[in-house]
Amino acid sequence: MQDEVNAGLEFFRRVLRPGDNLKLEDARRLSDRLAYHLVFVSDQKQTDIVLTHRYLTDLPNTPEYQAAVYTYVDSLKKRMENLSPSDFYCKSDVPLGLEIHRPMQSVPMRAASYVFVEVYDLRGSQWVARCSVNITDQQYMFDLERDPFRRDVAIINTIREAVDQKALSFYPSSAHPPQTQQIRLVIKRKPMATISTLEQFVGGKVYWLAFRRGDKRTKTWIADPWDGEYLGVETKALTQTAQLLEAHKMIELDSTQEFATAAEGLLQRAARFEALPPRPLEVSSENAEDQQATQRWDIFICHASEDKDNFVRPLATALQKKGLSIWYDDFTLKVGDSLRQSIDRGLSQSRYGVVVLSTAFFGKHWPERELDGLVAKEVGGKKVILPVWHNVTADDVRNYSLTLADR
Repeated sequence: MQDEVNAGLEFFRRVLRPGDNLKLEDARRLSDRLAYHLVFVSDQKQTDIVLTHRYLTDLPNTPEYQAAVYTYVDSLKKRMENLSPSDFYCKSDVPLGLEIHRPMQSVPMRAASYVFVEVYDLRGSQWVARCSVNITDQQYMFDLERDPFRRDVAIINTIREAVDQKALSFYPSSAHPPQTQQIRLVIKRKPMATISTLEQFVGGKVYWLAFRRGDKRTKTWIADPWDGEYLGVETKALTQTAQLLEAHKMIELDSTQEFATAAEGLLQRAARFEALPPRPLEVSSENAEDQQATQRWDIFICHASEDKDNFVRPLATALQKKGLSIWYDDFTLKVGDSLRQSIDRGLSQSRYGVVVLSTAFFGKHWPERELDGLVAKEVGGKKVILPVWHNVTADDVRNYSLTLADR
């Protein structure tokens, strides 16, 4: 079985030719599912995707899958030539930086999954919208299973449409509410953009994702099929629009006619791009203080009930004696409280999470649910989880979670 997966990974490596300056850096099986996390690198840039075990095993003998890989890799090579492969532009003149946190997670009690995404407004890097893009099992089976690369296209374009419709609220990073904003995945071809919309889009993309992210020499990929799907046009229309803008000395195209840099005409219109519309949501410093005040506890203790008497209760008591405020069920829950709501409140309103890893912890529903909530808080490099290994070995933890074993 592993040999078949390796054959699928080897197909990727053959498609990534040595002279392309793009390679498959890592392919690691996820500990909790039959899927693999693939990481691609080019120079200092990195992007990733998750593919199922079944997809990789079928890849060497399925022409349809192979064609999808060639299409994905060809686009990835060119997107990697941008300053960042995860920057995208919106019809509403908003440049976005996206961080997709993989893998997808199941939605409890529903035939659906979600992926957590951080969306940055690149006009001011401290502004962020943290959202969950929800994907139904029906969408996955009928639209995405045979071409998993379309999932990323659909996620990114769904977010762009949400920004265009002002369905996402941006906050200062330190003041974002603990709850993520919910978006439903949309899989459909958009109405064809008008010529004026295309000109505005291409010009704005070159200004914000090339010039403002770098300088006059920085280029961005114009003929991106993900942009074409978002705008409802073929990539030829994007290239022709760029050629029209070049004729008006707004941008300069390279010899391939696929990448553009800013020209004098575009830079002379900088004031138009810099005249920012009001953000979807402004948070005053007073409101920001209110957000910080919701952090009611220093530590949330995540544990299995079997470890309560001999370890967790003495630990919680000792921490409390040190002056720390502790969310621990024996200390916090009152008669009549909703267990789920109380735990959710504790997760969202605690600064750190102490996770007591033990043989009893591994595989238990409620502790793992709490751990998932703490993982969701570790965004933007923020450290939240403080693991305690209680009578377990490094191998025990590694078999449960590779990421926790590295702590």
